[in-house]
Amino acid sequence: MNRLLLIGPDFYGYTNNIAAVFKSNGWTVTAIQVKLKTGSFYRRQDAQSISAYNLQVTETARSGRFDHIIVVKGEHLFESTLKHLKQAGTSVFLFLQDSCRGSITGHYLKYFDKILTFEDTDTKYLKSLGYNAIFFGAAVSPDIYYPQPDIIKDIDICFVGHFSEGREDILWAIINQFRNFKIAIGGHYLGRHPKYYPRWIKYYLQGGHKYFLNRDMTPSEVCNLYNRTKICLNLIHTQSVEGFNPRLLEIAATKSFQLCSANAILEREYKRIGVDIFHSNAEMYEKIEFYLNNSKESEKLADLSYKIALENTYNKKITLLT
Repeated sequence: MNRLLLIGPDFYGYTNNIAAVFKSNGWTVTAIQVKLKTGSFYRRQDAQSISAYNLQVTETARSGRFDHIIVVKGEHLFESTLKHLKQAGTSVFLFLQDSCRGSITGHYLKYFDKILTFEDTDTKYLKSLGYNAIFFGAAVSPDIYYPQPDIIKDIDICFVGHFSEGREDILWAIINQFRNFKIAIGGHYLGRHPKYYPRWIKYYLQGGHKYFLNRDMTPSEVCNLYNRTKICLNLIHTQSVEGFNPRLLEIAATKSFQLCSANAILEREYKRIGVDIFHSNAEMYEKIEFYLNNSKESEKLADLSYKIALENTYNKKITLLT
């Protein structure tokens, strides 16, 4: 029986999703996760948690006999810990959730036998540096994100994610244009840092509290929200150029319609995969109004994107992980 040591962040199920796939295929999986509170107030507690996490990883790798070790994302691992993993004598893989430029310090990459990427430009970049990089692409767990056909679509527009890379401006543009629509925006919006103070004004004095949930959401809550929504907004991060972001498949797996901000790969593929794209706020407004008034068109696209999601499950891509 194959034995796997899986190491990663405790972030709403991503690491557990991968563990479940291996277990369903007959593997014995030992999973180690780190959960941080983050923020300056918790800095000392987080430092202690990271140290304890690295110690647990090192001791587990030493004591176990694993066929493979997979590190998800790679944040918060010390170089000394990676050395111990490499010395364990098994294959050590890095499974990226984001661009390789932000997930793990560059010179740490030498400790991995294989690097699996979400973004194909990262694959080419890493190969140019001599690393064994393979394009994994986005994947989805259909037991977590799935259609709920009997649910009522009582929300017009939703978005779930971080408020970066101009996303906040787009979301407020939608709010100001469609204030009478039912809009739900998931994610932690407010913060204690002074740079977030303008958000507090918008949230309490400009009606933001009606639209921003101001909290992170579990995968089951996100799945439910997508199923309830007529137009799921997918604002593509700039790190996604030649690879779909995971959110695209998560929305598609619920058989919900999504409207995406355009990027290079979506310009070529959006018709084939059953989504629509926009290039400007004006075009976004126009398409929101069109699809809200033409539900049969959005349903046709959602049916097509659902088929694409089922072709890109973790279970079907498991061979790339070993």
